Amino acid sequence: MTRNVISSICILLALIGCGEQDDASVKASSTVEVLFPLVDSLTTASTIEVRGRGTETNLKVNGVAADTTTFASQGFWVANIPLAYGDNQLTVTYTNESGIEQSLFAPSIRRNAYFLERPTKASFATEVDTLYIFEEYSNSFFSLNTLNEQIDFVYQVSVDYFPNENEYQDEMQEQEPESIVVSKDGQSLYYLVVFQDDLYINRLDTASSTFTTIYGPSSPGYTQPASPSFAKEMPLLLDETNNRLVLTNEYKSSILYTLDLALDSPSLDPLPLVNLPTFDQFLYWGIENSTSLTFVAKAGTSYLSGKINLVDGEHSAGSGLQTNLATCPAIETNNSLTYQSSSNTFYWSDDDDSGNICSYDATTHTLEDITASMQGYPDQNRLSSEFLFSTNEHLYISGTTKTDYQLVQFSPGYSGYSYQLVGDSLSIGGNHINPSTARKALLDLESNKVYYIIRREEQNLYSQLYELDLQTQQWREIGTYTGVTFEDGVLDKNNNHLYLINSSSSDELYRVDIETGTLNKMIDPSHIANIRDYQNFTLTDIDIDVDSGLLYLIREVDDAVPSGYDTIGVLTWNIETEVLSNLVSISNLNTDEKLRTGYGMALDKRNNQVVFSPSTGEKHIWAMNLIDGARSIVSNMTTNSGPPTNNTRDLTIDPSKNVLYGVSHNSESLIRIDIATGERSNHSAEDHQYGVILVRPRGIDINVSTQLALVADERTSSLYIVDLLTQQRVIIQH
Repeated sequence: MTRNVISSICILLALIGCGEQDDASVKASSTVEVLFPLVDSLTTASTIEVRGRGTETNLKVNGVAADTTTFASQGFWVANIPLAYGDNQLTVTYTNESGIEQSLFAPSIRRNAYFLERPTKASFATEVDTLYIFEEYSNSFFSLNTLNEQIDFVYQVSVDYFPNENEYQDEMQEQEPESIVVSKDGQSLYYLVVFQDDLYINRLDTASSTFTTIYGPSSPGYTQPASPSFAKEMPLLLDETNNRLVLTNEYKSSILYTLDLALDSPSLDPLPLVNLPTFDQFLYWGIENSTSLTFVAKAGTSYLSGKINLVDGEHSAGSGLQTNLATCPAIETNNSLTYQSSSNTFYWSDDDDSGNICSYDATTHTLEDITASMQGYPDQNRLSSEFLFSTNEHLYISGTTKTDYQLVQFSPGYSGYSYQLVGDSLSIGGNHINPSTARKALLDLESNKVYYIIRREEQNLYSQLYELDLQTQQWREIGTYTGVTFEDGVLDKNNNHLYLINSSSSDELYRVDIETGTLNKMIDPSHIANIRDYQNFTLTDIDIDVDSGLLYLIREVDDAVPSGYDTIGVLTWNIETEVLSNLVSISNLNTDEKLRTGYGMALDKRNNQVVFSPSTGEKHIWAMNLIDGARSIVSNMTTNSGPPTNNTRDLTIDPSKNVLYGVSHNSESLIRIDIATGERSNHSAEDHQYGVILVRPRGIDINVSTQLALVADERTSSLYIVDLLTQQRVIIQH
């Protein structure tokens, strides 16, 4: 007898009593059900909005009274539960009709430290042993305590990739930083933004997460710099002894600038440089002490280092760096170069992820490829040399997806560089499902199953299919299929089959028996002969009408079409009779620009149409009427409000609300579209309060009755469950 059954008996026969319950995965009784989180999950948020169904009195989750009014009209309750780092068991208690208090276990939720998908810039607060890091994909600042290895969220920059022309200055001052520097006590973080030849210097109070522009176009006495390239992609330095910032330059220039932080209305003061040697460009700037800067410059194929006196700008010779070793990458940009002042050593790597890391000891003038000295690190290809930063004790390099987005910390020793991973692992779910390219996931709550479509690109292309049993939380491999790349698929619940489109061949539709994993190709030349016109085509998208037993297939015609016509139409596949039919033909749009699809399609039975996201043109969201074939724009990228629709991948319909959901690469979120009005909004937006950030969502499926979405992210190779009501998200598989 399973734990679920035991729990239900205990709830129904509470007056009699029950034995000890030994399965922590119980999530439902006959009257109370937890819907979100659906299974054991992972989040980076500090709270979780637990949502469920049931009308019992005195309903609580972990002692927190449930809100039974906000979603009452839809039949749901919700409770906001604070989370501690690590595993958090969720327990629901309530009073039944007999006045007996009952309890049941919900899935557990693990709170992780924040993960770093693409760290790009960093600065070290020496007095508190904390590294402050800017992560590019979520546009956020994080702090890493190097003693306890705790990663915490500090601030998310409000980046607007499509700012209003009249609001440029307001919107752009908070954009992605060109450079950052933090005070020794970690309380003040300064970062610089350059936009349209203007610069903004901002201060972030790390304790309160308050943001202030201390110098910019609206500052008294601001003048637009003649050469705004200074400090762009180069370090912004903090001279705390003299309470000023130093703005450096990557170009061969004879001037730097300083900004006095003690003034209410600071201005940029030039610092002329004297007696500079001949070189091509600066590669690195660092602050040596209150009176001296150190730099590295490139001269032809060689490198030189030196110092600059902060009082008079006088140059003093340092040392010449040798021409590179054969195995050492060239130093091309400062992004790949870092300096460890305690050992007077420079470290650098290759921007193209070669894996080789080199060091130059400026005291002994020793140049060395240290890659082989990194003891025990299993595979240099698991390093991403886009991020390299040194503190006085450690060298930090960003890991890749194979290390679950943790940083790799190297520590120099007598016999090499020992390593350890820093940050929490994202690993959850089936450990045997290796990182890969997530394409699509299908949610079937009637049978408590999730189906996961993976495309793998290693030595040979192949695809894998997996099944998750939501009750046992066990994954099962349905099959591995070589020579095919499944991009899209649907579930035929009536026959327990998956239908999949093979993107590596133009007209291949496959059927997979979920129980046995047997793969069958469905369309052959005899089926294509039934198509009246344009028999040379590519299948791009698929959806299913389970009730009628029809598959709807978007085809893109590969033959030449008349001028002004689009190249797409709709075919149907009768599941029972295995007949392929032409439902909607290509159409004359009176335009020279061919309308192509391939980014996503959904069957909209309520409005008798298919809705699709094209891969060409202005990329509005379009529809094809299934009766007369008429094309229409559902949401116009220009005239309808909301986030842009270009790069919207995969679509699904909530007919109960006449709403279309898609996944947006641009917004890194779900996109919600009112089909009647065309108005759009970001849903479960790129905000850390909702949970682990979506990076490149690729596939989506929803369950209308529970208002849950299943989202596959191809960048993180993860499956998310997104609550469409609270917009919170959790990872259930990585």
